[in-house]
Amino acid sequence: MLGWAIIIDFKHKVQMETIYIGNLNYKTSAQNLKGIFSRYGKVSDVNLLKIPGTEKSKGIAFVKMQKKDQAQKAIDSLNATQLDGRTVKVSFAIDNHEVKKQRE
Repeated sequence: MLGWAIIIDFKHKVQMETIYIGNLNYKTSAQNLKGIFSRYGKVSDVNLLKIPGTEKSKGIAFVKMQKKDQAQKAIDSLNATQLDGRTVKVSFAIDNHEVKKQRE
């Protein structure tokens, strides 16, 4: 009989950095954002928020990048710049669950 062991190595856990993008043009697509942020590093995911029950954008997105230094470079380069005719706000996302825990 063969035995299986699961080894979890927490030292090599992949740490994703989430970037918040606000004031987006409602016509900006997730694919467009992925292309823009890919210039600064590996993009793992793009989450473009939409109004429930519709395909209309809320003008807010979250981009996950694999390395903090690449995310920081993207933020430094893109914050307060024009994207599709709008001045966007780009920063590290804040985990609201963690903020709530700290307040309690």
